[in-house]
Amino acid sequence: MWGLSLFVALVVLMGFGRATPWVPLALALGIVADAEGLAISMVLPAWTHDVKSVWHAWRIRAAWLAARRSEHGAPPFREPPAS
Repeated sequence: MWGLSLFVALVVLMGFGRATPWVPLALALGIVADAEGLAISMVLPAWTHDVKSVWHAWRIRAAWLAARRSEHGAPPFREPPAS
């Protein structure tokens, strides 16, 4: 999405000499795309290729945690202490 918006902004800027609203929009989309990439890196427990979004990264992390719990025999949740 960011590449397409950058292309449109460049065509409008070079073809018509107008920067607004396309260049600021392309820059904002670029910042959002980079922030999402950073969030994906922070959510994933290990490097994984071709993760499409933070939602997908969250699902990968949940599956990894579930596999780790079952591997160690830990319960999926902590039971409250007996009173």
